[in-house]
Amino acid sequence: MAKLASHDQNAITNLNPKLTIGEEILLNFFQEHHDEDWEIYLQPHLNGLRPDFVLLNSKKGVIVVEVKDWKLSTLQVKLEKKDFRWLNKYDLYHREIPKLYGFRTGSSLGSIELCSYLFFSKINQESLKKSLGYKFSGYSDRHLVGADNFNKLMIKSLEISPSSLLESEELEMHSNHTQDLRNWLVEPNYSKLQREPIPFDWRQREIINKKVKRRSIQGSAGSGKSSMLVARANQLAHAGKSVLFLCYNKTILTHLKDISARVEYSCAHKITWLYFHAWQERLFREFDYGDAYKSIWANSGNNPNLALNELTRFLKKELPQIKDDADLYDAVILDEAQDFLPEWIELAQKFVREEGEMILAVDPTQDIYETGVTWQERTKIDIFTGFRSPITLKATYRLPENLRQLCANFAKYFIDTNSTIFPEKASTRDFFDCKINWVNCQESDLRTTFWQEIDQLFEEDQESQKGGFAVSDICVIAGSITSGSLIEHELTKKNIKCISTFSDNKLAEGYKRTHNENMKKMYFFKNDARVKITTIHSFKGFEATRLLILVNPKTSGQLLYTALTRIIGTERGSSVTVINSDAKYNNFGANFTSSRAK
Repeated sequence: MAKLASHDQNAITNLNPKLTIGEEILLNFFQEHHDEDWEIYLQPHLNGLRPDFVLLNSKKGVIVVEVKDWKLSTLQVKLEKKDFRWLNKYDLYHREIPKLYGFRTGSSLGSIELCSYLFFSKINQESLKKSLGYKFSGYSDRHLVGADNFNKLMIKSLEISPSSLLESEELEMHSNHTQDLRNWLVEPNYSKLQREPIPFDWRQREIINKKVKRRSIQGSAGSGKSSMLVARANQLAHAGKSVLFLCYNKTILTHLKDISARVEYSCAHKITWLYFHAWQERLFREFDYGDAYKSIWANSGNNPNLALNELTRFLKKELPQIKDDADLYDAVILDEAQDFLPEWIELAQKFVREEGEMILAVDPTQDIYETGVTWQERTKIDIFTGFRSPITLKATYRLPENLRQLCANFAKYFIDTNSTIFPEKASTRDFFDCKINWVNCQESDLRTTFWQEIDQLFEEDQESQKGGFAVSDICVIAGSITSGSLIEHELTKKNIKCISTFSDNKLAEGYKRTHNENMKKMYFFKNDARVKITTIHSFKGFEATRLLILVNPKTSGQLLYTALTRIIGTERGSSVTVINSDAKYNNFGANFTSSRAK
């Protein structure tokens, strides 16, 4: 019996989206008719592609299957519209999969046999043939399978396809390359987590359930601040309360909504999710200050840093008191509030109903935007009157123990410890140690060093006993847009698909470029099937199991600390690789047994 390699069997019932009827038929068929040499990968993240099934057999090859639960009328509509994207996609598998086989070395050792199938669960074979005409015969090597011909065609294909059984060991897929393919096919950790509820402990639940008019929560990296805010927001929304949820970093919005799907009373659609500057723009539009908005941006030369403060000053002056109750919220929640200027917080406070809640969450250690006022100093400002003393959370529920110790040690050397909340080990979490690699190199050697570390990542995974990692779990975060864009270009040259937050360099400077970057940040999804690349700034608030950090000269201690704390521990292990070209960190990195000088 073939094994389901991509998922735990119990996870099948919790998949989102659920398996279709056709997919259920296929899964049962594969498990019944394949022997144990076959591995079944369900809905894999395959370098930007998401086929329904991939079957891997190191002695035979790879089979890719797509399922269409279309009625005949649906197929005919697509043909009338000359929509052949669904059919042409199968050419992609024949082009892309061989590129991934041995992509690190470019080696042609071994052999890979590949065939594709398109299974129509509700259309018979004869109807398919008549509808597609000449296109049907053109895809003979990528079988188009009707519902009535399924058993006969598929069983036969498993006997003689891929094109021939490989009798010579020399022609079998190279073992290292086979494992590389597995890394492209296994379920990413992020997808797995999305099926699981967030395991809050009693202390966290106490904070979530308690109503306090004004509350601030400060905590270490991985203490669950964002998750608790999201849980409270959903709890209030479920009770019929209006909730405004603000953050500074626009890329984190999609992640916050993903968290929302994992908490009790999940109802993200009832919550207003906005990053602060988009909320500002909405206020100008709703209060009919559109001309003023355009004027402020024009006078600032479309410079966001200049415009944003002027926009805030305008709103504070023109909106001294909100009189219309419809403009107010029962709760205003600010995540990563250390990134907010006091004036921004004051503006947000104007929109809380008299008996409503305002909740702030901060980690002063991650004040990477250097807004200029420490959290302790902010609490003395008039706008914080009514806020209780901050609730301090020190336990980290995310960081593996060895990485937690590393981060604490790093903070002592490179961060002002007066504002540092050192993460402490949570007794309820026990992760495998994180694999930590630290490489010092010259900035000019970044390209070469990066590929050496990618190769090392795969080699270490093959040597481990914890199982393969998903390539789409790899996140590259850079201290600068320049180095991040360079690596994106390098990966693209190797046919590795990426999702990034970087603007196309061909765009003009100014508004068009800014707009493009904003759009890419808003659609930076962790559950995307591609490798993720962004800046440390944009990745703050996210987490990853496989992280590569590019440290540039002049990267601040707070910025690197923030990057190091983005790891989440798992039962399959985790890894962080620091590629450092900033001399001030050389000695610190050299202390690691896993460090490699370049």
